[in-house]
Amino acid sequence: MGDNQKNSSRFFNPRTGEKYDTGINGKKILVVGDSFYCLKTACEYHSKCTDTEQNDSSTYNLICPERLIHTDEGENVIPLRDEPTVAIDEYESYAYLNFKGLLQLLIGEASESINVWDYVAFTNYIQFFIPQRETDSRFITEKDYPSFVEVVNELEPDIVVTWGDAVANSIRNMYGRNKIEDELIENQYYYNRMQFDGHSFTILNLYHPSSKIWPSDIYNSYKYFKIVLDINQDKN
Repeated sequence: MGDNQKNSSRFFNPRTGEKYDTGINGKKILVVGDSFYCLKTACEYHSKCTDTEQNDSSTYNLICPERLIHTDEGENVIPLRDEPTVAIDEYESYAYLNFKGLLQLLIGEASESINVWDYVAFTNYIQFFIPQRETDSRFITEKDYPSFVEVVNELEPDIVVTWGDAVANSIRNMYGRNKIEDELIENQYYYNRMQFDGHSFTILNLYHPSSKIWPSDIYNSYKYFKIVLDINQDKN
């Protein structure tokens, strides 16, 4: 996989907020988007870094020219595997702004004086840079679910929030849809319980914040997020 993660199926390091352990309503929350993309087609590495057959950007982790920073001390490269941190700290895309707005609604007035992203952890499900903005389920590979499990086992969230059907369906199918189907039906397919290596958590499946459906479904997003925030985490 590249530097320091040879025994891991994961490429991206999740951004873990400084207040992650404090969480929201006392719950640790992991947010899982779908993918990162790169449209820099003029880059000499682009075609291979975003190759949907190889599905591996790790070779270019420390040589991406888009991550090269010039300072008085010299040149420095921000690793590609730290893209979750770069995305939250530097990007103001439609998706991040919309989801940030939902977090602010959940936290209330106190959100005006804090960075709400510091109270959650964030990463994306697909473990390489895709060559287009829109995520297609065909980009999901066999390494993505084990990487997700690895992050959950590492961070032990009380709640996992996924963005969009592609990610939600991959996780459900790999986990064993038959084990959770009744609960999904009961909760209008918004949430269910899962357990990895003895760690039980609630997984909340929302529309992608960049989708056209997001604004019209914001009431349900808020409603079900509030519900899972109140779930007893000792319940299996």
